Amino acid sequence: MEEANPVQAADSLRFLNCNVDLFLKFARNGKWAVAEVRHKFNYSYGRIEVPHARDLALPMLQQANARPALLKGEIPQNGSLKQ
Repeated sequence: MEEANPVQAADSLRFLNCNVDLFLKFARNGKWAVAEVRHKFNYSYGRIEVPHARDLALPMLQQANARPALLKGEIPQNGSLKQ
């Protein structure tokens, strides 16, 4: 459904712009594993079909995926981030 692509792209852009901290908090609290959070970030980017929106979203994705790496020292063996 081609008409839905701009709406879907906007939704993924909004997610990558607004929800990264929330999902990292989920990892810190053990609600989501770090790998699941990364998958959610990548999934949100991957579903964007509008080329210009993908261009806008790529730096957001790269920043989002770098965030768990910055917190690597906080990751215990079970894969969740400590609070």
